[in-house]
Amino acid sequence: MRSDVSSVSWRAPLLVIVAAVAVLSLVLAGGLAGAATADAAALQQNATNETDSPEHVRPDDAGDDDQDATAGWLENRLAGMLADGAIQLDEGEYELADQYVGEAYQERLGQYVDVEGEQSEAFEQAGESQRELATLLEEYQETLDAYETARDNGNETRTRQLARELAELSRQIESEGVALERSFVVLENTTDTNYSDATRSVNETVVRIRTDTERITEETFVATNLTAAAERERIAADRPLAIEGRLTSENGTPIGNATIAVLDPAGATTVTTDAEGRYAVTHRPRLLRANASALTVVFRPDAASPYARAEANVSVDVEPVAAELSIEPIDGPVAFGERASTTATVSVNGTPLSGVPLRATLDGNSSSAPTATNGTVTLTPTVDAAVRAGERSIRVAPTFQDRAVTLSPTSGSVTVTETATTLSASATANATGRIAISGRLVADGTPVPNAAIEIAVDGAPATTLRTDADGRYEGSVQAPGDADVVSVRASFDGSNSNLQGAAATANATVVAAGTDDGGLFGGIGRAGLLAALGVLVLLVGGGAWAWWQRDDAEPESTDAPAPEPEEPTPSGPSPDDVLGEARDRLGSDPTGATTLAYGAARSSVADAVPGGDRRTHREFLADCAADGFEAETVEALRTLTDRYEAAVYDPTGIDEAGASEALDAADRVAASDR
Repeated sequence: MRSDVSSVSWRAPLLVIVAAVAVLSLVLAGGLAGAATADAAALQQNATNETDSPEHVRPDDAGDDDQDATAGWLENRLAGMLADGAIQLDEGEYELADQYVGEAYQERLGQYVDVEGEQSEAFEQAGESQRELATLLEEYQETLDAYETARDNGNETRTRQLARELAELSRQIESEGVALERSFVVLENTTDTNYSDATRSVNETVVRIRTDTERITEETFVATNLTAAAERERIAADRPLAIEGRLTSENGTPIGNATIAVLDPAGATTVTTDAEGRYAVTHRPRLLRANASALTVVFRPDAASPYARAEANVSVDVEPVAAELSIEPIDGPVAFGERASTTATVSVNGTPLSGVPLRATLDGNSSSAPTATNGTVTLTPTVDAAVRAGERSIRVAPTFQDRAVTLSPTSGSVTVTETATTLSASATANATGRIAISGRLVADGTPVPNAAIEIAVDGAPATTLRTDADGRYEGSVQAPGDADVVSVRASFDGSNSNLQGAAATANATVVAAGTDDGGLFGGIGRAGLLAALGVLVLLVGGGAWAWWQRDDAEPESTDAPAPEPEEPTPSGPSPDDVLGEARDRLGSDPTGATTLAYGAARSSVADAVPGGDRRTHREFLADCAADGFEAETVEALRTLTDRYEAAVYDPTGIDEAGASEALDAADRVAASDR
């Protein structure tokens, strides 16, 4: 019998030798890896460029049929989400309606943008309108609950305030509903999809809110009657229109000290009724549409007033009038980061006009605001780097057209001075031969955003980087293959701007591929390293073989019984087990059952699809079809994928019937002969 001490006496040195040789092999292998880094990096970059593509983005060389099919599929998905969301609006499920046009809708919309580009605007507008409508409806419901509580508690002041809020929300809901229905019409005309159900649901929702609001108004407020009459129909900015009338309750009682307003997009003209409820007001139109046929006069009760809102219309014939637009001399000079301030005045026959929106533009930068009561406004466009130095022109113009007032643009001049800039640069080479470059551009201490920084390496143009909002830039370039130290030059060209140019240089030390300067194996070439590594591998292998052969020839004795062989441990439940669990969940959790069924079916065929565990569900389906799966299997997997997608992405999940179809399809996939 061989003693344990004897066994250890020869094994210990051998173990030390094997460990040392293994460590040495790793060191040499690391040297080889460093020697091959540049080539590997280049190969990896080429492979990335050739194979990587954004998920769900259609390749440029895809056929028209593929494009049409993809677009049609996405259109159906988006249309379904809009339609289902509209139905939820009508059913009062506002939070759920919002989810239908939430993240899942935005994801599908992003995919559709990749396919159809600008044609996606109608879907985007419809989604925004539906979300806004859902938000307004949810706010309306919360306000309605508060109104009913205040009413039941006998709080008249609070009840009236909330009733007026409901009336305003109702008007906003009606406006947003009209916008959404208009989007449905556009989509129906451009996608050949029927939106009649969605349109009907939105219309019914708006009508329901309007009816409820009218009922609340009737039960909360005293009905009022407003009259309005004008001396003539012609109305113009240089010839304002006199209007008079009376405000009474429904039974004829005059309402005094009430606010009457003549509406105009530029701002209302207001007046207060006397003790007899009478009023007289003169309105000078500014932004009334040139083709308007009526002027609206409204009674605006205070929030706590017991009276209901009322309005009346006056027939008009608008005659557009050219107003005067003048600007004061512009203060200057100005420089980068400052604002060029100019004051403009709008008047007609010497009478200032308020509420007239103007825009001042300086080399593409603009500032907008309406005129004040005195007809003036100060506009301050920013001087950014794109504004060229020297004598520059500021153009002031109206932001509207086809209104009661017309304006001709006017211009002034301002001097823009140059500002010196400071550019920094740093460069660091990494193990792959890439040079990381970074720096910052400032002008008199102010960061310069969106500036082009030209990068040259050893005098050769390499790349162009852009500064961020803080004036910083960063990027990387590949070092020349035979260089030890490279010179990186960053430069900013200030021409066609108000900034002076600047440049900065930095050096980077590059370790040439295949060398290890000063290292343990410096001077050993790649062939020598390969040969050494081969010998070491043979030594390690031979030593290990001899060890085990000796072990077999001289078995150690032991008092302990030989261990029983372990049973193999299963790696996880089988697809059949998972499908069984899915069947058990079908009645109580259709969404969970569908998800389990998809996972089980995919697991059952995953080995036949290289890289299948890294593919999306649609990519996995396409791979199965391309890899020669039986047509019946592909069709079953397609059905299962559709049901899985509905379960995962549809906010309402999937019903039991749909989940049952998913399970049947999963059974066919799992039982298929691949």
